[in-house]
Amino acid sequence: MSHDDRGNEIHELEQLRHVAMLNADISALDDLMGREFVYTHSDGHRDSKQDYLGKLAERVFYFSSMEQPEEDIRITGDSALVFGRMLAKVHVPSSGLTKTLNNSYLAAYARLDGRWKILALQSTPIPTSN
Repeated sequence: MSHDDRGNEIHELEQLRHVAMLNADISALDDLMGREFVYTHSDGHRDSKQDYLGKLAERVFYFSSMEQPEEDIRITGDSALVFGRMLAKVHVPSSGLTKTLNNSYLAAYARLDGRWKILALQSTPIPTSN
């Protein structure tokens, strides 16, 4: 498989991940994530795969909109890094909070048993310019 083919495959997985996050599709996300998956939220706290999927399933938070206007995929061997940007609206019903996110993110993938799995995702707010 060529580098371009692998890049296209990662791009397609990222598109699937974004749609699954927006739709709270726990089954699709479970399939995309490796067992050791860790999500580092933009406020710095971390969730394991089980914690993250549980929070989405219980609607501790949910997304009402999401876009990824930037994506840079870098592949070395059986590892892929996605440097992207996410614009989203996330809701936290327990606090009545709605946040508009403008974040950079880093998604780390590894090829495990012949399939790409996302192992880590970290989101960082992009400062607003004055």
